[in-house]
Amino acid sequence: LAGEIRTAHFSQNAANFGMLGEEITNEIRQTIARTGFIRRFFQERELVAGEETKVYLRKQDTLGFSMETDGITPISHIKQREVYSRENYINAHISIEEKEIARLRADLLQEKLEDGFEMIMVQEDRQLKTLATNAAGALNVPTFFSSLTPAVFQALKNQVESRGLPVSSAWLANNLWNDIVADSNFTSWFDPVTKHELVLTGELGSLLGVTLQTDAFIQAPQRVLSPGEIFFFSDPATLGQFLVRKQLASEPINKAVVGQPARGWFLSEIVAPVIVNANGVSKGTRL
Repeated sequence: LAGEIRTAHFSQNAANFGMLGEEITNEIRQTIARTGFIRRFFQERELVAGEETKVYLRKQDTLGFSMETDGITPISHIKQREVYSRENYINAHISIEEKEIARLRADLLQEKLEDGFEMIMVQEDRQLKTLATNAAGALNVPTFFSSLTPAVFQALKNQVESRGLPVSSAWLANNLWNDIVADSNFTSWFDPVTKHELVLTGELGSLLGVTLQTDAFIQAPQRVLSPGEIFFFSDPATLGQFLVRKQLASEPINKAVVGQPARGWFLSEIVAPVIVNANGVSKGTRL
């Protein structure tokens, strides 16, 4: 794999380096689709050329939030049947110094793949966390607890359900998963087969019809939740959308023009995530 980078780097055809960047970008895009969180909780929709970032609502007179490049924008007291989400860029640079290319390290391409994946996915999931944090504090009451117990779990779930919305998922920090595993009241909710699977695989199932999603099984640099944080989300159809204006794409860059012996790729996508109903998010934090 490192040989591919070296061959593309020293090739007389500059397009070869660009093609290698496209391969890397495709791999990053596919990995994010499997591993990133924002697409699990929002409906992803790719916009066609010229289409407005319009999201249709099932329920009016609510409160929503949209991301912009320089911050977050509330969509207050939505009275109409549609809202417009703001578009923003998610960018990343993958850079390889010439001395790295010359060394022909076998893991070089894999390392750069992971760098790009980490940079893009973390930015996407930070937008999810920012939107969810603002939405959860707007109409529902943030909950603080000393330990995640079934009572706390049920109370956070009820905040969303009391608004007439079905709760489909919970997103919890890795250390809260330890609370669930250690609490006998929680484990009593699991049937014997599920308990066996949890011990063998560590993969989460569901509690009270809520699918549990955690960052416990991804690398620490890819985590965006702070220790002790948990969010409950309504069904994606009632919560929000992740609009994609431009899929993740790459452009080859040569830093020699600025006096640096390095080459790489600039990755960029244009997205417009939006929560259209703040009633659909509740948040808890362990003290």
